[in-house]
Amino acid sequence: LAKLESKHEFVVKVAGVVKTWPRPVFTVMRYIFSFLNHLSEYSDENMMDPYNLAICFGPTLVPIPAERDQVQHQNLVNELIKNFIIFHEDIFPTNSQGTVYEKYISSEPEFVREFNNEEKSLFDDETDYEPELTD
Repeated sequence: LAKLESKHEFVVKVAGVVKTWPRPVFTVMRYIFSFLNHLSEYSDENMMDPYNLAICFGPTLVPIPAERDQVQHQNLVNELIKNFIIFHEDIFPTNSQGTVYEKYISSEPEFVREFNNEEKSLFDDETDYEPELTD
């Protein structure tokens, strides 16, 4: 799959494979690749473009069997994971069930709003904290 030439050919083949995954695996992988894509959007700041992320996550997501040539296959794994990160929206349909990664949180939990409205925060007290030492 990593050797396929066109984007369309890659997406069609991979989407067919992804549809066969159990729902929990599908949901987690969709979430991870969506997050990694979002993270790669800031690669000018964090130096983590899709290929660098693939180098980090590839060995964990797609381990290479010991009897295979590790160097040759690792390059293929890196390319595969990079393409999953880049084309995640085309590979993983968002109309399926399960949690979907949201780039921006749409609402703030109630307890956070309550904390922000309080007049004194936890760190307003200027006194130094001295831990109690016991023998």
